[in-house]
Amino acid sequence: IHLPALAGTILTYLLVFARTGAIVMLLPALGDGGIPSRVRLVLALAITVAMTPTVEHFYPAAAPANALQLGLLIAQEVTAGMLIGGMSRLIMSSLQVAGYLIATQTGLAYAQTIDPTQHEQGAVVGNFFALMGAVLIFSTDLHHVAIGAIAGSYHMIPPGAALPTGDMAELTIRLVSASFVLGFQLAAPFLVFGFA
Repeated sequence: IHLPALAGTILTYLLVFARTGAIVMLLPALGDGGIPSRVRLVLALAITVAMTPTVEHFYPAAAPANALQLGLLIAQEVTAGMLIGGMSRLIMSSLQVAGYLIATQTGLAYAQTIDPTQHEQGAVVGNFFALMGAVLIFSTDLHHVAIGAIAGSYHMIPPGAALPTGDMAELTIRLVSASFVLGFQLAAPFLVFGFA
């Protein structure tokens, strides 16, 4: 990469792709292992091309002075993208928690299957809930909301601004606890039946 030539629109496309690619990589349903990496890459490139004209005013027009500044800009965009995508992934993990609790109460926890979305073993009910969650995302057009959240991330974490590390840690802790509580609430009827 020649730094003097990396300015204006080319720099903006590169930075938008860094954030968008990180978000698409982690989004539920769109970023699952069952979707080929080339499809995710093309989707991230398409979103980048469509969104760059609307968010280019957030980015500096001048080229970075050296490779270190360019690396910091890219790292900041990837970190912001991973934060947004990771939060949505944490919310969807409540389905896995509910499925595992239900499988434990019904005696199906011993039957482990390969989860086609994550390529790892899990309880049958948890894998079923994860697949149903992905189906519901696409059938209710929530993937459009996820793409809108990519554009909304520029208002929440503007490029060049300091990352809210304290807020990020607090939000992560809240989402982890909320996803566990939601999974527990989804499995509550089966837990009550098991205790009874």
